[in-house]
Amino acid sequence: MNDDLIKQNRDVIKGSVYDVATSKGVKPEDVLAEADVVVMIDISSSMTDRTNDGRTRFDKAVDALTDIQKSFPGRVVLISFADGAKMELSGMPTRPSGMTNIKGALEIAKNFDGMDTKFYLISDGEPNCGPDSDIFDLAATFEDPINCIFIGEDRDLDGIAFMKELAKLTGGVDSGRIEPSMLGDTIKLLITGNQNG
Repeated sequence: MNDDLIKQNRDVIKGSVYDVATSKGVKPEDVLAEADVVVMIDISSSMTDRTNDGRTRFDKAVDALTDIQKSFPGRVVLISFADGAKMELSGMPTRPSGMTNIKGALEIAKNFDGMDTKFYLISDGEPNCGPDSDIFDLAATFEDPINCIFIGEDRDLDGIAFMKELAKLTGGVDSGRIEPSMLGDTIKLLITGNQNG
């Protein structure tokens, strides 16, 4: 697996599933079995939009994800989604491109449901890969709440409303719209229980 990451020119983030597995001399699957936090991160092309300081939403999300994995080593499963969705065992998502396939992320996340897992869905817009009703139907099957964090524009009322509805449907926390630079702190508060979630 490490060879695959090197071929892809991918970093392995300290505290990621792959990093912890390597340091313990176990398979990533063994670490996944102990993980209790699932972060689903939007890597659609809109994540390349720049914020006021000139950095992209994606860059700020990577900073937050790096910090979270270091703070909670081996506990965080990262799922990225754009046209498709996949687990990022190295802890580093690929560069943004494509659509916003939230359903694909939820299909992977469902494998961790029912184990008192803390789910976090981070996106800068509403999904554009199929009808919202399909996503809501799948989300309604989750036993554990899905907490939603919107990092898009204030004017994207549809995206904000979608995330709010998804959180409400699953009993999760809707953090509302936050600045991408606050993403790491927001997730840490949710994970540690210092903010309902």
